[in-house]
Amino acid sequence: MPAPEPFGLTQTGATIAATGTFQVALAANAARKGGIIQNTATTALEVFLGSGTAAAASSLVLAQNGTVDLTLNVPNGIYQGEVQVAGTAGAAFVVLEATRSP
Repeated sequence: MPAPEPFGLTQTGATIAATGTFQVALAANAARKGGIIQNTATTALEVFLGSGTAAAASSLVLAQNGTVDLTLNVPNGIYQGEVQVAGTAGAAFVVLEATRSP
């Protein structure tokens, strides 16, 4: 049986800089093997999967204490693209990313 693949794990806490403006929460990463975004604020956040101009109409609503799992509904089972978030200024969230170690 092959040895387990080593992973790195990075956890980052952040806050929304400006109300209603999408900001990058997680850069695209081909080495990503999993990840989550958790809303730790008292208000909802919007999560947009993709780069470029994010739009509220095509984003996911992340309720208070909600979590988005980046291993859902993508062809290879892991979303490796950019993730953007928007909400009320000062709203807090946590990003956790698992990557392959070299």
